Amino acid sequence: MSIVVIGILRVFLVSGEAPTNPVASTKSGTVFEKRLIEAYISEHGKDPVTGEELSTADLIELKCK
Repeated sequence: MSIVVIGILRVFLVSGEAPTNPVASTKSGTVFEKRLIEAYISEHGKDPVTGEELSTADLIELKCK
């Protein structure tokens, strides 16, 4: 598990790979892989980086062109 800083975005890597379906927390700005963070939130109900309460409603999908 690691956090990678890219410019002003923090990317949280659980799988060790860059997210293919990235979402960002509106609370912390951290970028996660959608399926992994949804599973984590379902089990723990918090942000794995900050420990702050987090729900799937706090996530926004990121689109790259």
